[in-house]
Amino acid sequence: MEDIALACVAVINENAKNKIFTIAGEKYITIEELAYTVKNIVNPASEIILKGDNNREDDYLGQINNLEETFEELGWQPRIDIVNGISEYTKWFKWNTIMQNQGKE
Repeated sequence: MEDIALACVAVINENAKNKIFTIAGEKYITIEELAYTVKNIVNPASEIILKGDNNREDDYLGQINNLEETFEELGWQPRIDIVNGISEYTKWFKWNTIMQNQGKE
């Protein structure tokens, strides 16, 4: 989440005006890999049931060629890989949930 927020801040500048940027990491991840990554972090005992060909309807399945251009022009690059990003978000979510529940008591 932090990487995306920093990317959004980076595109709100005069140099980025009227340009299109691809905000992504360099590693492609399938929906199946994403599902198992989340499962292993959040609840390893849970079961994954995938239906169809495992592609999200609007997924771009080709190669993203302009990432270096994005990184250069924006002075931004993702710093957190998907596993660490999901882990950090999960910790934040659990902590936030605990804090909200304590306020209700």
